[in-house]
Parts: sequence; C-alpha cells; structure tokens
Amino acid sequence: MFSKLLEQFNSNITGLRDFVDLIQPMLDEYHKSEQEKHQSAFAPLAIAKQIHLEEDPETKSKLQSELDAIFDGEIEITTHPYIDSGEEDNESTDVDEDEEKRFSFNIKGDTSKIDDAFEFQVKSTEQKNLLYVNSFINLLSSAEWFYSQLLHFFYDQNPSSAGVKKKTLTLEELKSFGSVEDAEKYLIDSKIEGLLRSSFTDWMENLKTELKLSLGYLKEFNDELVETYQRRNLLVHNGGVVNSIYLSKVNDTLLDDIKIGDRLTVDEEYLDNAISKIHVLFSLIACELWKKQLPEDEDRSNILMDLNFGYLKRKEWSIAKLPNVFLKNDAKQPTIPKTYAQLNCWLCDKRLENLKELKKELDSIDYSDKTIVIQLALASLMDNEEHFYKLLPKAIDSDELTVMSFFEFPIFDEMRNGEKYEEFISQNDKVKKHLAENNVA
Repeated sequence: MFSKLLEQFNSNITGLRDFVDLIQPMLDEYHKSEQEKHQSAFAPLAIAKQIHLEEDPETKSKLQSELDAIFDGEIEITTHPYIDSGEEDNESTDVDEDEEKRFSFNIKGDTSKIDDAFEFQVKSTEQKNLLYVNSFINLLSSAEWFYSQLLHFFYDQNPSSAGVKKKTLTLEELKSFGSVEDAEKYLIDSKIEGLLRSSFTDWMENLKTELKLSLGYLKEFNDELVETYQRRNLLVHNGGVVNSIYLSKVNDTLLDDIKIGDRLTVDEEYLDNAISKIHVLFSLIACELWKKQLPEDEDRSNILMDLNFGYLKRKEWSIAKLPNVFLKNDAKQPTIPKTYAQLNCWLCDKRLENLKELKKELDSIDYSDKTIVIQLALASLMDNEEHFYKLLPKAIDSDELTVMSFFEFPIFDEMRNGEKYEEFISQNDKVKKHLAENNVA
C-alpha cells in the first residue's frame, strides 16, 4: 500500500513540475513575440520624454520631428519629484538624476496602440501569476489528498485510534447504514474531513498524538510549511491580500516587512521551493508511518533512493539530504542502500560546504571491504582521482557500474571534470560504444 501511494504522490508532484516546466517557456516565447509587436507603441513616449529632458533647442527640434513622423497627436509630460517614503528625515539621497523624477503622460490623439501595449504588459504578468498560483494551489491539494490517504489507511487498520468509539449517531443516521462497520467508516470519514478543514499545525499535531510519529525531519521546515499553507489560504479565500490571521500565524522571520493589505502572490522561485519541500517532507511522513507499521519492508529503501536521486540531480542539496538521513537511520533496511544513503549525505555536506566535519568523517572511513561502486563513490568524495580511475575500468567492464550510472551519478561529478576523464572515455570500449549509440561526440 505504501509503495503504491508514494508512487502516486510522486507522479502527481512530478507531473505538476513537468506541467510548469512545459508551459512556462511557451508563455515566455509567446510574451517575447508579442512584446516585439508592441514595442514600437512605446517609442512616442520615449521620444517625448527625451524632448522633455533635452535642453539643446536644435536637438529638441530634431526629436520633435522624429515624434511627429510616428505619432499624430500631442504628448504632454508632467514631472513629479521622487519621494522615498522610507526616509524619516529631509536629507537628499545619492541617486541618479533620472531616479529623482517620475513622469506622467497626457496624450492627445490615437492612443489605441499604446493602450494595447500597456494592456498586454498587464496580461502577460497576470498569465504567469495564474500559472504559478494555480500550480501552487494544486500542489497543496495533492498534499491534502496524500495526507487523507495516510489517515484512511491508519484508521482503517486502527479504528480505536480514531476516537470514534464514544461518538453517537442519530436514529436516522443509524437507519442509513447497513452494518456497524459502515457506521464506523462514516465516523472515521467524518473525523478525517474535519481534520482536513483544520490548519497544517493541527495536521502535524494529529500525526504526533494519534499516529505516534516523531516528525523530527519537519522541525527545520515547520515555520516555512505553516507560511505555505497560510499563503494558500490567502490566495483562495482573500485574493492574496494579507490579513491579521496570516500575520498572527506566520513566524516573524518570514514576514519581511509584510503588512495588512499587502498582496501576496507566487513566483517561480517560491513555487519551485514549495514543490520540493512538500514532495520530500510529506513523503517522509508516509515513510515514517510505513517504518512503524512494516519495519522490515525493503521496498521503502527503493522509494527513498528514487526520491533522493531526483533531488541530487536537481542539485537541491538540503532537500536531497533529508531522505538520505532517514534511510541511513532506518535500522531494518539492508546495509547497501543504507551505505549509499550515507555516501549521499556526505555528498550533500560537501556541496553545502560543511567541509570540516566532512573531512573528519571521511578520514575515519574504511570501505575496502565494500562493493566496488561504494569504493568509487568514496574515492570521488575524497577527490582521490588516481584511486577512482584505478577501480573504474573493472567496475565498468564487470557491469557492477553501468556506463549510464557513471555519467549520471552526481557523486561522480568531480571525477567527470578531472584530468583523467577524457583519457578514460577515449580508451574504454564500453564507454565508447555507449557514446556512439547515443550520438555523443
């Protein structure tokens, strides 16, 4: 059940990310082509501004002729002083002259092209906002579905934990059920629906108190997740406008001068960060419940390895480390995947430049009795190029390490950038065959 559920959740998340990655460049290309069409509409305004600022009469006259040639009408410009509302004193700030002024335009004539250009700019911004906001809401809907599935599974297995034994039903409700089991299922469904309407904090508290999960991996990210769900509530129920509820629920360190009445949205970076954290952290919640219910199920290590590999390839080291820490501490899992998880933890530390502690740990490790792939990974972590390329031909020729894995594993990045790399790929027959079959020069 856990494998299937996690695979479905992973499919939902990767599908969402793929959708954004597909639509975003299409929007960018469309906006670029349309922007080029509308660009000329702003030329009269730019020239009028130049005329307004120009002091030389001859240059003014030339600019006016240019303007008359492309615009049949008049453009009046009003200059407004630059006001820095953040300053409490009257001292001038050291800014460029143009930055000390704002301009407004009063246009007499056919403004249809200019109006269309401004309308397009507003539309293009709104289209991207819709892509990110709707994808964000969809992300949290997927997480809500996933959370509900975990609760259904747990309460179906442990109905007494749902606290429904003392619940009462009306006579009419009882008549609608075919059996006691149906009534019990109704009460559990009602409990879960109630939980889904509560806050993220309540969700996590329920997981701790009733499912007895530790959720230690959430500690570092709890404030961020609370903000994520509060932002979702604003977008769905308040048009993104900040209210007192948002300010009271979100940790001060994440507010960044946000105040009541500000409008929040979702940009590409915020969405990408939310997808990664929701994906990994909710997956770990399921894995902890899985570990509690079926501690010796080895499928869990496969799921965790797949999860971490995706984020290693994305170079999201802090996120990628989480499933690796979980797996290396999962006592009932096989030794080899746990060792891989440890190596990946060290890789994440290396990329995050936690080098002092890393060197101390690596210097104390002896993996000479481990598989050749594990020895290769350790050699790469230690930047031991000579030992790595001494072992690599045997690993490739014996198929203990596939050629594809050599090219794909992030832990081998340094070795693929080292001096011996070109020499190796030009000499190893399996590597040459792989490159030829994949049309790689």
